[in-house]
Amino acid sequence: MNAVVSEALAQSLARVPVFSRLPPAEISILARAAIRREYESGEHVFREGDFWPHVLFLASGALRWTLTDTEGRRRVLLDVPCGNLILGHTLFDSLPMPADLEVRDPATTYGWDEEAIRPVLSANPGAMWDVCRIQVRALRRMRELLISLAFQNVPQRLAALLIRWYPPHSGVVFKRDLTLEEMAAYVGASAALVCKTLYGFADHGMLSVSRTSIEFLDRPALERVAREGTTSAAGSEDLGSGAAR
Repeated sequence: MNAVVSEALAQSLARVPVFSRLPPAEISILARAAIRREYESGEHVFREGDFWPHVLFLASGALRWTLTDTEGRRRVLLDVPCGNLILGHTLFDSLPMPADLEVRDPATTYGWDEEAIRPVLSANPGAMWDVCRIQVRALRRMRELLISLAFQNVPQRLAALLIRWYPPHSGVVFKRDLTLEEMAAYVGASAALVCKTLYGFADHGMLSVSRTSIEFLDRPALERVAREGTTSAAGSEDLGSGAAR
């Protein structure tokens, strides 16, 4: 890695929790030792069951944690935007990784193996405290996902996904960058049920949707579906088969 790239990486790492706790000299050493890698959409950094004792800095692009259930259906657990660290579970417990890490958007990463990263973390209690904070935050996000799957129906979960994914502007036509299969992976349903629910929203005047675009016509109504479910929000049970899970 040339000096200019190394210095730019060191500056980025200095703003990231865990690394921001380190002395500048140690950050510079880590920047020079980092292994750079480019990924295309759909690739995997690792798979469930792999032993992966590494730390990764996502410099650009986006990743996501996914699982494949016993029927072969893919489920999205968490999105990882650029600027974040990925801390391999294997690094801390020597056990296999519990899920896949998939590339959502073309990504550039910088990584360190166990030999390079463990001494640095062990010598810096503040950095380890940040590691704990990151892991606890991930657990809280997983709790939210589990509650959603257990207690919300498909219309609620799909409405929440659309609200989270697209900026809060009515009357703006957005490029539809989520396929039915991706939406299904996020909300824990079949693509067919997601399609039926999506066009149910359109029938109730909340959205205008095509294969390539989506427009919010009544975002407050969609927000009510996300909060309250089908019946109270739309006065109907036919938004994708009502309370279907």
